[in-house]
Amino acid sequence: SNEWCFIKYVLISLMVLILYHQKPRVQREAISKHLLSFGKDSELEVEYWNVAFGLPPLLSECGFDAVLFHFTFFLPNINRKFDDQFENWGVLKRMQIPKAALVQDEYINTSSICRFFKEFEVETVFTCLPPDLYQTVYPTEYSGLKNYYTVLTGYIDDDFVREFGNKPIGHDKRKFDVVYRARKMPYNLGVFGTYKWKLTEIFENKNEEYNLKLDVSNDPNSFIFGSDWYKFVGNSRLIIGSEGGSSLHDPEGTIRACCDKLMLSNPNLSFDEVKSACFGDEDEKFPYYAISPRHFEAAVLRTCQVLIEGNYNGVLKPNIHYIPIKKDFSNLDQVFSKMKDVPYCEAMAERT
Repeated sequence: SNEWCFIKYVLISLMVLILYHQKPRVQREAISKHLLSFGKDSELEVEYWNVAFGLPPLLSECGFDAVLFHFTFFLPNINRKFDDQFENWGVLKRMQIPKAALVQDEYINTSSICRFFKEFEVETVFTCLPPDLYQTVYPTEYSGLKNYYTVLTGYIDDDFVREFGNKPIGHDKRKFDVVYRARKMPYNLGVFGTYKWKLTEIFENKNEEYNLKLDVSNDPNSFIFGSDWYKFVGNSRLIIGSEGGSSLHDPEGTIRACCDKLMLSNPNLSFDEVKSACFGDEDEKFPYYAISPRHFEAAVLRTCQVLIEGNYNGVLKPNIHYIPIKKDFSNLDQVFSKMKDVPYCEAMAERT
């Protein structure tokens, strides 16, 4: 069937080109491992090219059998539509071979991604969208897509489990009770984007009553990268968090432009004030939510998760795999009581 044409072709291909975008700066290990996983333990010959250095004409002469656009290829499009780069990528049009794309952060400037798919004849997308949003974000008439597959935002491999999952620290010996790192997400992600940074502030305030050992922050300067992050999480009984994603679709980037303009003139505006001026009742009509690698990492590290209630791709169940926080934060006393129960939390972490 048409749905399997690309996959069948790749399985018998000799050489696959993976195009990605990476500037010389520290990157989260979950992203770099995701990228490198395609060339690991594979019978395929996989070649990588960083488009941050341009796309040389020579690529069309290398005999590639298929092209995969990694999700980092599309990351610059989040901040500014990348249509003006299309004329620099003519070599891709000369490569008349199967092309597929992995895309994440599919909530802004998605019209540009559709134009890219159409112009460069990408027929297959591996997306974090649920099937009922395929045509909302990538309508076939504008994207030219023929094959849609829902995938996760990231995965855990056996090496990670062997290195970090075999000898977890007992909960009674861990340095912290609760850890968390996040950044203040822009308002154009809708109310869903506010949960991440609100967690830090609300938990710090509530903890004045409970006196748990917290190490939580929204400060980008306090981010922890690489194996240090795993050691940090593995030395805490609990980690707070939420699903990844957005509750607001902004296909042309007009909502973000409005939010940015308002916040630039008055950085202290509340979410509700910006919502009223820029997107009104459009919020929460776009349920683009997904489980993330952080949840898998915490599970391997036997760290109990305390999460904003959600679906989590049907994988994590409330009160079985995580302690649920209501979206209006009305159950914090029950949440903190459970968090203080060390055996309860350790048993939940083991189940997860």
